[in-house]
Amino acid sequence: WTPSYLRGVAGDRAFRATSGAAPLPASFEMGDYLNYCESAAEESPLYLFDRTFAAKCPRLLEDFDGALRESCPWWSGGDEESAHDLFGLLGETRRPDYQWLIVGPKRSGSCFHIDPNCTHAWNAPIVGRKR
Repeated sequence: WTPSYLRGVAGDRAFRATSGAAPLPASFEMGDYLNYCESAAEESPLYLFDRTFAAKCPRLLEDFDGALRESCPWWSGGDEESAHDLFGLLGETRRPDYQWLIVGPKRSGSCFHIDPNCTHAWNAPIVGRKR
């Protein structure tokens, strides 16, 4: 993903944003958030951290899901016979949140923590690096 792609696909859709220093989350349209990222200079800038992104912009999930199916032979993607999604057994109303959009400029992010849902999520930077 590039900023121009995100503007085109999700520019007018609002996403949840927070930071390590923010007492409450905020809401940004993607285009406005990307403009903010270009000039964010504070010590702990806001980052998008949205668990409902797939409903707001299904294209972003489609981008990820297709690439994952190609690169990960163990991804079942709903195939009942080879499913590796044990949380899926709980059903959509009881399973913990499991799909997140996380986007941020330099210096954004959370401190080291234990996932409250115990999902042991893996995060991978698409652009830049994680320290």
